[in-house]
Formats: sequence, C-alpha cells, structure tokens
Amino acid sequence: MFRDIPLSVEELQFVVEKVLRMFPKVDLQEIPPLVYQLLLLSAKGSKKNVLEGLISFFNQVDQKQKEEQRDSESVDFEAATVPLDQLRHVEGTVILHIVLAINLDRDLGKELLKYLKVFDFLKTSVMKCFKDMQFIKGSKFLQDLVPLRCSISATVLEVVANSVFGWDHVTQGLVNFGFILLDSYGPKKNLGSKVTEITNSLSKTPAHKACNLGASILLETFKVHEPIRREILEQVLNRVIISAGSPISHFIDLLSSIISCAPLVLQNSSSKITEAFDQLSFLPLATVQGLLKAVQPLLKISMSMRDSLILVLRKSMFSGYLFDLGWP
Repeated sequence: MFRDIPLSVEELQFVVEKVLRMFPKVDLQEIPPLVYQLLLLSAKGSKKNVLEGLISFFNQVDQKQKEEQRDSESVDFEAATVPLDQLRHVEGTVILHIVLAINLDRDLGKELLKYLKVFDFLKTSVMKCFKDMQFIKGSKFLQDLVPLRCSISATVLEVVANSVFGWDHVTQGLVNFGFILLDSYGPKKNLGSKVTEITNSLSKTPAHKACNLGASILLETFKVHEPIRREILEQVLNRVIISAGSPISHFIDLLSSIISCAPLVLQNSSSKITEAFDQLSFLPLATVQGLLKAVQPLLKISMSMRDSLILVLRKSMFSGYLFDLGWP
C-alpha cells in the first residue's frame, strides 16, 4: 500500500515503526503478510529498522512462549497463548519471505549480514561460550556470581529441531555451520610429522566441545531433513578420504553415528560408500580400520556393499593385512 506512495526518509521510518508496533496486537497468522509488505517497503529504505524490528519481535514471542511453557509444566497444564508448532510454521513462512526479498534486493541481504555477522561470528561466539563455561565451572565463586542460565549447545540444537517447521531455507546454513565447527577442530601434527588423536584431556577442551556441537548439528539435521542427507554423507566421506593425513576421528565418529541411526536409509546412498571403498588402499591403516568399523551396520544388511568391499580388499595392497585383522 505505502510502496506506491512517495515518502520522505522520516515518513518512511515512521511508517515502518508504526507497523512494527502493531505486531504484538495482530493475530500470529496475520504476521507473514505484514512482513511481506514491510520487506517490499524496505526497498525504499529503513532496511536496518525492518530487520531489527522483525528479529526483536520474534525474539520476544519466543521468550514469552518459553516462559509460558515453563509455567505450564510447573502447574501441570498447558496454557500457552501461542501453540509452539503454529509459531514455528509462521517463523518458517517469514524466513521464506526474507529469503525471497533478499534475492530481489541484494542491499537487504548485505544489511542482514551486517546484523548477523554470519558464520565467523557464530563460531567465535560458540567458542567464547564454551571457554566461559569452562572458566566458570572451575571457580565456585564465579558459579555463585554468574550462574549458568542456558546452554549454547541446547540453543543451537533447538534451531535444528525447529527447522522441521518449514524452515527449509536455514537448513543449508546449519549444515555449513556444522562443518565449520568440525573443520576448525583437530590436534596438530607433532614434530615427527605424526598426528595425535583425541585424548581424555583434549576431549574436555572448548575446541572439542565445539566440535561435538558441530557433529550434533549435522547428525540431527541428517535425521530430520531427507533432502540434505546425501550432501552431509558426501562431505563427511570426502573429509575422511581427503584429510587422511590429519586427525579425522571426529569425522569417522560422525559417520558411524549417521550410519547407526539410519542404516536402511543409507542403502540408497550405497554408491557413495562403495566409491569410498575404492580409496582404501591409499589411506592410513588407522583410517581404514575406523572407516570399516563405521560401516559395519551397512555390511550386515547389504550383500552388494559387502561384496564390493571384498572385491576392493582383494585388489588392495593392504588386503592381506586387513584380512589378518578380521576384515571382513
């Protein structure tokens, strides 16, 4: 409506703020159309105000919903003003509107990037949270002074869980972020050019906790989003094969978890796994052992995959040693 009316900068800002102030009074189902109109209006300006207003509004609604859910649990009844599934579907529609608007207006996308700082900011924030948590847990004084109110892992994984409510456009970002956390982790080579895998002390470091969060993001995303499963599997296998000279136990652990949670589903991606078998002769023995152990559930239900592995091992220069170890 206001899109076709000439507006000064001050008038435009007034209209945007007026519409945003209406949001709490409007039925939740009416929010997406209003967001759509605001995004169209943002082509004239006030992009920052529009984005900040939308993010602030949904943060408030989310917080209110959590408080109501917590209160209802304490008295053993449901009294949520906004049903959770309805809220998540509305948020998914709003995300879709924002993505489509950014495709038409790159300046809007740039403004959003300024606001969010994207993956580097997220990775830095995650690492800082884990470091702060480690520091606080090591001090009784700080525990009393600054109690741990929330978990960064729980918060991020909540986004993954909510992504099933039509948040299709955040799925790729979740996958990218998960791999960023995994790729940023790894014990370094020592002076003898040998790699050192995870020890008990390393497993408690903020870096390893961030790595575990990345693996959890990818595993949970794999479980709930069928279209992205093939990409996740391919990227994990690529890292196991290409990064064989570096510590990759965290990738093999993730592969094992993925296969264990859905072996029947992964039969549809058997070609990718058999392609990885072709690289066995070029991999370090420890990597081969880890990879074969991870795919055991698939070998038990897929004779064709088992036959492919046997054929590869017979042709491999390492096959005799692997058979001595009990493979297959």
